[in-house]
Amino acid sequence: MTRVALTIPLLASLLGGLHLQLRASAIEGPHDLRLEQDDVVWIEEGEFTMGPSRGDVLFAILLCQDEHDLAVAEGCADARFDHERGPRRVYVATFGIDRTEVTHAAYRRCVAAGRCTPPRIDEGDARIGADTMPVAGISAADAEAYCGFVGGRLPTEDEWEKAARGDTNRRFPWGRFYHARLANHGRPPLRPDVGDGFRWAAPVGSFPDGASPYGVLDMAGNVYEWTSSRPSDADFDVLGVQDQDPTPYRILRGGSWSHPAVSMRVTHRALLLASDARVDVGVRCAYDPPRAR
Repeated sequence: MTRVALTIPLLASLLGGLHLQLRASAIEGPHDLRLEQDDVVWIEEGEFTMGPSRGDVLFAILLCQDEHDLAVAEGCADARFDHERGPRRVYVATFGIDRTEVTHAAYRRCVAAGRCTPPRIDEGDARIGADTMPVAGISAADAEAYCGFVGGRLPTEDEWEKAARGDTNRRFPWGRFYHARLANHGRPPLRPDVGDGFRWAAPVGSFPDGASPYGVLDMAGNVYEWTSSRPSDADFDVLGVQDQDPTPYRILRGGSWSHPAVSMRVTHRALLLASDARVDVGVRCAYDPPRAR
């Protein structure tokens, strides 16, 4: 089995919004959300605002600069966030989505059934491979195979973002401002951070107060999540990559335990070859409503 190293350069751009308060000292507003125990959260059809406002981009720049020392602060300029695109109204049909990321234990059942390929990491490594940790070290095809095994599919990035923010102006699943104890995050440049309570991956559902408006967990951090969406030519143009074929790539969402706060935002997008299997990339599945008989 090929083992994936614990350092991972992802082709990612990071994103944002403006307010002089970058970090919340407490959870914003009343947060007495009672989470249902259903494994799948159903989200009704409707429009929502996808993408960052200009204020959100300015906020992301400030948050990025706050995380980096001044020597690399120029890497936090506008261009870093261009491929998140501006705000637009997007319609999404009714869909279901896993409340948590898929665990190693759940994925292993697919492997045992002969429907999935084993993860390309050391599952004996307790930092990332324990039963309750999010499965990682799987390609987009592996993720699709698992979701098919359980009767689902990969979410589109439109569905993913709606599940993360609802029809709100949240920058993070929990609210407008960053809170370091509400997600399993890393720190610049691409390193784990024990400040959230976990040096590496965290058992899924470890941050209930970081839930999205729908009660979906771990939409920020822990592992990046595969979507079914492909980047466009424009995505590569804003990254300064010319004549790149977007077909082999997929869009990742959510940030990970090795990525900093600016990657925890609901509008953050990263691009990765569909064939890659990274130590901090996993999956959560989406589902179509049952058809009426």
